[in-house]
Amino acid sequence: AMFTKGKEIHVRQRNMKKALEALNSADEILAYKVGQES
Repeated sequence: AMFTKGKEIHVRQRNMKKALEALNSADEILAYKVGQES
């Protein structure tokens, strides 16, 4: 169970990192809501 949860967290962090890298301007970054799906 812990391995599965750890993997979920890892995948979520990786997806969030990709979303953040796609943001270009300071306004886009400030408007980004943690946990929102892009």
